[in-house]
Amino acid sequence: MNSETKDVCEICTNLCSSVLQKTIDNQSVTSDSFYTSTKNSYLFHCSACNYFFTKTQFEIEDFYSDKYSLLHEDFFQDQIVFLPDGAPIERNRYQADYIKNLICNLDIRSICDIGCGKGLTIKLLSEDLNHLDTFLYDLGQDSYKLLWEKYIPTTRVLPSLNGVKNRFDLVYSFFVAEHVENLDSYINTCINLINEDGAFIACLPDIAQNHGDIFVSDHLRHMSHANLQRYLSNTSLPEFDFKIWADQSLRALFFAVGKRETLRSLNVESKDNISNLGEVCRDKILSLWPKNNKTQILNSIANKDLILWGSQFYGKLAALTLSLKDVLVVDGNPHFQGTIFSLPNGKKVIVQGPETLYQNNCKNHVILLCMNDTAATALQRKLPEEIKAKTITLF
Repeated sequence: MNSETKDVCEICTNLCSSVLQKTIDNQSVTSDSFYTSTKNSYLFHCSACNYFFTKTQFEIEDFYSDKYSLLHEDFFQDQIVFLPDGAPIERNRYQADYIKNLICNLDIRSICDIGCGKGLTIKLLSEDLNHLDTFLYDLGQDSYKLLWEKYIPTTRVLPSLNGVKNRFDLVYSFFVAEHVENLDSYINTCINLINEDGAFIACLPDIAQNHGDIFVSDHLRHMSHANLQRYLSNTSLPEFDFKIWADQSLRALFFAVGKRETLRSLNVESKDNISNLGEVCRDKILSLWPKNNKTQILNSIANKDLILWGSQFYGKLAALTLSLKDVLVVDGNPHFQGTIFSLPNGKKVIVQGPETLYQNNCKNHVILLCMNDTAATALQRKLPEEIKAKTITLF
C-alpha cells in the first residue's frame, strides 16, 4: 500500500489505512454540492478508536477562499432541516433560534460568527436580539462581501483572526470544525477571542446520526460523541472546561468551551441518547457508498428512465458515483426548484418540484431518493403507494 493511503489518527496517533477512495474521474462532491477537482480524496478508519477521517488534496490550493460558495446566489436561499416532530424549518432560522435559546441565561452583548458564509444566521440573530454588537469572519470574504454590505451592513467584518483586539461574550461557529486542517489551532484561535466569562460554541456533523457525512470530500473529520470527548480531553484548554451534547434537527454534535460557571448557565437539554441512534460500523458505512453497489443499482434501473429526488449533495453524489448521463431532477425545497443541476458530463437539468412525478410522461420512471436515510424514510411514509413503489433508497 502506498504512502498516500496511510495516515495518522489525530485522536490516538494510530497509523491508519484508507478504506475508500472518494475521487472519481478526478472529481469529488463537496459540502457546497459542487463537483470539485481533487487529486485524491481518501476516507480513513482508525480501528483503535473507531474514528473516521478524510484527507483530500484539492486541485485549487486556496479552495475555501477561491472556490467554495454555499448557496450564495440568493441571500435568503436555504436548506431545510426537520424538528423532532417532523415539522420543516429553514436551517439558518433554526440556528439563530438555537443560539438564542442556548444563551438565554447569559448576559451577552457581543457576538462573533466564525465561518459565517453569507451571514444569514447572524442577520436573523441580530434582528431578534437587536442590542447586540455583531461581528463575523469567513475565509471567502471576496465571495460574500457584497451580500454582507447589502444585508448586514451594521455587522463588522474581521479581516483576519490574527491580532484581533476585540474580545466577545460569545463566539460561535456552525459546521466549520469538520473543514479545518488543524482542529487544535481552530479551537484555540476561537477561545482566544472570548472574554473572561465568555463562551465558544461550535458544532460538527454527528456520524452516529449522519453516516453519509463520510462521503463529503471537504469534511476532514467524521466524529462520534466518544471521538469528540476523547479529542477534547486530550486538548489543552487552559482555565476552561468543555461540554458536549447532540442535536437531532441538525444531526450534529455541539461542544462549548468556557469557564465552568458559564457552561452551567447554557440552556442545554441533555440529549446524549440521540448520539447513540446508530452503530458506527465500518462495513455498514462502506455499504452506503453507491459505487460499491453500482452493479446492483444499475441492474435495478436498467432500461428505465430516472428521476433523482434531491438536487443537493446526495443528488450530485449519486450522479457522480453511478455515472448518470440523463435524468430528471426534483426537489421538495422551493429554494432549489428552478435552479440548474449539473451532471458530471456537463449536461444541465432544471430542478422541478415533486408535482412532476404525477405527470403522464413520468409514470414509468424509477425514482432514486438522494437524501439521508432518515429523510428518505420520512418521505416514503407520506408518498402515495403508486409513487412509493417506484422509489429506491440509495443511502
